[in-house]
Amino acid sequence: MSGMSAGAMCWFSEGFTNTQGNTFKRINCLGLLEGSFCPHYDGKNPLRKIFRQMILRRQIVNGYGVEDCVALHFIDTELKHTVSSRHEARAYFVNRKLLKVIERTIVPYYLG
Repeated sequence: MSGMSAGAMCWFSEGFTNTQGNTFKRINCLGLLEGSFCPHYDGKNPLRKIFRQMILRRQIVNGYGVEDCVALHFIDTELKHTVSSRHEARAYFVNRKLLKVIERTIVPYYLG
């Protein structure tokens, strides 16, 4: 299985979409992988802020924020490898802890 953007999000239990304008809501996904997923997690993109806010407000479960050019490789339901075609690109596991959002950086193997 593979996918980019919404095609990657679909494998997780939850994601989010904008309905009209700047209103975002949680969506149920296929649930083959636990947690939520946010594509285009690069710093200048508003999706990062929205994903963090939704996790903080418990509107969506903890999950992965993934910058462009990064791929997560799961075996069964366990994250085994993270790779990137862009040297500085990263992925993050984003979770709520008390009243804060914590991002754990996942440094991918650079493919060159």
